[in-house]
Amino acid sequence: MPNADILIMAILRGVAEILPIDPEAHFALLARLFCWAAVDHMAAAAGFIGLLLALLVYLWRDVLQMTRSLLRILRGKRDPGGALILHLLVASVPAFVITFGLRGLLDVTLREPIYIAVLLVAFGVVLYVADQAGLTVRRMHQMNLVQALIIGVFQGLAVLPGVSRIGIVITVARTLGYERPDAARFALLLSIPWMLASALYSFWLGIAARQMVDDERVLLTATISGIVGFLAIAFLMYWVRRGSFTLFALYRVALGGALIYALYRMPELVCS
Repeated sequence: MPNADILIMAILRGVAEILPIDPEAHFALLARLFCWAAVDHMAAAAGFIGLLLALLVYLWRDVLQMTRSLLRILRGKRDPGGALILHLLVASVPAFVITFGLRGLLDVTLREPIYIAVLLVAFGVVLYVADQAGLTVRRMHQMNLVQALIIGVFQGLAVLPGVSRIGIVITVARTLGYERPDAARFALLLSIPWMLASALYSFWLGIAARQMVDDERVLLTATISGIVGFLAIAFLMYWVRRGSFTLFALYRVALGGALIYALYRMPELVCS
C-alpha cells in the first residue's frame, strides 16, 4: 500500500474509531473501491497506539482516578472509585470473547459492500431511535454490573463491519437511560483496553505476515492518528453536550444509502 494510502487510513482511523460511524466499514469499502489488496498491520498497530495515547490524554482525570483506586484496592483498602474499573472490566470481557471468537469467521462472509451498506443504515437508524427515545435519567456513577454486562455483550456486535464499537456502546447506554455525555464518555473509556488489545493484535499479525517495520512511517501514522483522534474526541464530547447523536445517524444512513444506490446502478465501481 503506498504511503499516501497509509496517511489516508491514519486520518480515517483517527476519525472513524472515535465517532460512531464505524472504521471497519470505511476501511473495507476503501479497499474494495480502490483495490487496496495489502494490509499494513504494523501501520494499523501504530494507529491504535496513537489513538490510545489520545484517549489517555483527553481522559486523564478518569485514568488518574482509576489508577489511584486500583492502588488502594491492591493495598487492601476499599475504594468507591473502583466501581468504574469493575464496570469497564465486566463490559470488556464479553466484547473481547465475541469479537476475537468470530473475527476469523466473519472477515470473509460479511465484508461484501452490500452487507456493510445495510449495516451502516440499519445501525444508523437504531442509534437515532435509541437516542431520541432513550430517557435521560442516569449518570455513569449509577451504572451496575448487569448494565455493564449488557453493554459488553452488545459491544461484541462491533465485529460486524458497519456497526461501530463506539456507536453500539452509545446506543445501548442511551437505551438504558444514560445521559448523552455519560454514554459517550463510557464508550471512550471502554475504548482504552480495546485500543491496546487491537494494537497488540495488529502487531502480532504483522509479525506473522513478516511485515517489515518502517520506523518513519509507523511514527507518522501514530502521530497523525493520535492528533486526529484527539480532535475527534474533543468534537464528540463538545457536540453531545449541546446536541444529539442525530448528525452521526444521518451520516451513516446517507453513506450506506449512497453505497446501496451505487452498487445497484454502478456495480462495476467495486473491485472483484
